[in-house]
Order: sequence, then structure tokens, then C-alpha cells
Amino acid sequence: MLAELAASLAIHGPRLLADGDSIPAAALQDYWIASRNRSTRWHQTLALHREFERSGNLTGLRAWWENQLPTLEEILVSEILTRVYASLGHGLDAKLAEPEVYPVVHSVHVSHLEARNRVLGVMVSQRGASSEAVARLNRLRKTVERWTDVLVGQVAAVFPEAARYGSVLERTLSFAEDGCDQAARTRQTQGWLLMAAIRDSLLRQMSANAANPIENGKISDSVLVCLRPDMFDALGTLQSLWLHRLRHSAQQTDCVLSQLLVPNLDAAEMLPGFEAVRDADFARRMRR
Repeated sequence: MLAELAASLAIHGPRLLADGDSIPAAALQDYWIASRNRSTRWHQTLALHREFERSGNLTGLRAWWENQLPTLEEILVSEILTRVYASLGHGLDAKLAEPEVYPVVHSVHVSHLEARNRVLGVMVSQRGASSEAVARLNRLRKTVERWTDVLVGQVAAVFPEAARYGSVLERTLSFAEDGCDQAARTRQTQGWLLMAAIRDSLLRQMSANAANPIENGKISDSVLVCLRPDMFDALGTLQSLWLHRLRHSAQQTDCVLSQLLVPNLDAAEMLPGFEAVRDADFARRMRR
């Protein structure tokens, strides 16, 4: 899921900004091309709705809503990654005389906003849609906006200007303030918990099948170069990715189990991260 990738990007974002790691130009090009192709598909789908609406074809509108609901969900949910990557790109280019990453990721962000605004327009018109479908999309929109602010806040904790890519500035800055107070180990543990929470909250509100799995896969691959450069060889080919993921998952599991088996659970290193996610202030901001 692209939202999980956005969470991983946000968790690693502060370290990437501190290290000044660059993103290969080829990866940026792949990200832009895949995003453009996906955006073209989105606009073609939305244009079909406009044609039905102009012609007054109510039957076509009802069929459109039944068939294209996964596309509308995809536009809303994938915006999390678009915003997080744009915020990180802005930070990576902040110290450069000539921007390299920001123009690409910001361009994709602007294009995504256009598609999102068209989705919101379709939701407002409700032509051919059931009230249940519109209400479901609206709940998903609110959930996406809240998680976007949580994740962009992780980047804004070390690069305050990144907060502009959040959905609600005040809420994003509040999460950024929390990120500034986290220790490295606490931040990592909270990151695991955030990813689990994001996956659970979004999957329960989405269709089982993605609208554009091929383009989404290409976007994921291009962003993974930023996150895990050690996964790729000199030619940009994934090497033993399955083994890497298996090893990484095993390490995380061993870490969590070792913390749960300590004599005094209150002293476990993972406890602050768990309590941070369950904190009353955190829950209050998520409800805004």
C-alpha cells in the first residue's frame, strides 16, 4: 500500500535530511513518468463522469460509480505519499543552489491536487451516486488528511517548511512538535506502530482491488530507491529484495519480543513509543 510506503518515507525522512542523501535522477524520472501515466488514467475516468453528467445519462452515472469507486479511493489515499515525498524533496533541496528533487515531486503534488479537487467535485454533485458511497468516501478523505498531517509532521520536525504540505497546518505543526521531542529509539518504535495503525484504518475503508496496480508498483519502486539504496545494485536492479524484507521483518520481530520479555515492562524501550501513539493529545489531534 502506498500509504505504508509514505509512512516509511516519513519515518526515515529526518535521517535522510540530516545525512543529505541525494535521490538518483533516474529514480526521479521514473517517479514522474509513472505518476503522469497514472494521472492520465485518473483524468480519463473523471472525464467519463463529466460526459455522462452533461448528457444526462443517469444509468451511465450509476454504472460509473459502481465501477470506478476504487479509482476515487486511490486518488484520495495515494495523496499521502505525494505530499510526504514533496515535503521531503523540499527539504533535500533546501541547501542546494540548484534544486534537483523539489521541482519533480512538487509538480507531481500539484497534478495530484487537481485530480483530488475533481474527485471532491464529483462527491459534492452526487450525480448517480448513493449517499452511502459518498459518505464512505468522505470518511476516507478525513482519515487520509489526518494521517497526512501525522506523517508530514515527522518531516517538519527537522524541516519546519515541510509543514506546508500537510492538510491542516495547525495539526501538522502540532505533530511536528511531538516529533522534535522523540528519542531515536522511541521514534523508530512509534514508526512501526504508526504503519500498523495506518494500514488497519485505511484497509477497512477501501476496496480490495487497486485501480492502477502497475503504475502504483512503478511509483513504489522509484521511491524505494530513496528509502533503501542498499537494495539495488549499480544498474538499479533489485537484488535479493525478498531476503532483505524477510531479514528486516525478523529483526523487528526479535526486537519487539525481546522488549516484551524484559522483567520490568515499564522500563522497556518500546513502551514510550506505544504510549505516544495512545496519548490523549495524539488521539485528540487525529479527531480534528
